[in-house]
Amino acid sequence: MVWNTGMTRWNPWAELERMHQAMDRLYGAGRGGGGVSGAMPPVNVRLEDEAAVLTAEIPGVQAESLDITVEDRVVTVKGRRPEEPRAEGAEWLRRERPQGDFSRSFALPFRVDPDEVSAEVRNGVLSLRLPKAKEERPRRIAVNAG
Repeated sequence: MVWNTGMTRWNPWAELERMHQAMDRLYGAGRGGGGVSGAMPPVNVRLEDEAAVLTAEIPGVQAESLDITVEDRVVTVKGRRPEEPRAEGAEWLRRERPQGDFSRSFALPFRVDPDEVSAEVRNGVLSLRLPKAKEERPRRIAVNAG
């Protein structure tokens, strides 16, 4: 839809493109980078009967640079994506790969047994298995016949 205001034609798509460019500048996308880090890994959290399973995409992040904590119902994943080296005098044409420190916390609907948590990094994906605390797990009650 294009409106004729008598003097100039207004194009809403051009306005959206200007907004998109402003967001790119604000968040450091496009030429040159900069701005907010954007190193936050995408995460999935799946609930199972006796545990939650968290997976996070962390390509380039070394297992040694991860810090994972569990406190009651909250799991926190911290790490650092290393900065890609740049040759002297080189200029970025496009810079979309995130870098820098990140920290993400997730509240679960149950308390976690911190002694049973397992973590593994394979092919750039972090997998956490977060078992329910024993008192949170369903108990089967045996019924005796009288």
